[in-house]
Order: sequence, then C-alpha cells, then structure tokens
Amino acid sequence: LNPKGARDANGQWNAGSEVVKFAPKQVTIAAGGETKFTLILNNPPLKEWTPQNPNLYVLELGFADQKADVLRERIGYRQMETRGGDFVFNGKKTHLL
Repeated sequence: LNPKGARDANGQWNAGSEVVKFAPKQVTIAAGGETKFTLILNNPPLKEWTPQNPNLYVLELGFADQKADVLRERIGYRQMETRGGDFVFNGKKTHLL
C-alpha cells in the first residue's frame, strides 16, 4: 500500500512510497476463469479514512516476477460494524440519518 498520488497517462494511480507490503500469495487461475481471495493485514500502519480526513492509499496488485499487468486502485482504510444495534465507524458510535 502506498500513499495517495495522481493518475498517470494510462489511468493508473501513481504509487508513492511504500507503507506496507503483503506477503506473497500464490493463486492459480484457469484460462478464462476467475477466483476470489482475501488479503488480511493485522494492525495496519494506516491512517483511517473519515469524511473530514479522507486519507487515501494506492493498493498495487501484480505478479511476483513481472512489472507488466499491475493493477493500482485507490482505497481508504476504515472500519464499520454494528454493536448492539448501534453503528460503529472507526471505533466510534455514529448516528446515521
């Protein structure tokens, strides 16, 4: 994950300096197929996204031995859950209209 940046001429988000790196994960996809997998990052060193402080990062996915076919997607890190009927956003009870 990298801090936010601008898009390049190909429409890809420029990835600034590296903040965090996931361990490599081997995934096999059949020709013409698709697969889903989950990336889990415990205790990420990221600033949470809020409407007041929209901290954004660039998630870069690619192949281990190639720089071709890299996907960069801009994301915000936030936590949302319900506790006892209350909506909790980034650890704080939040009233929704």
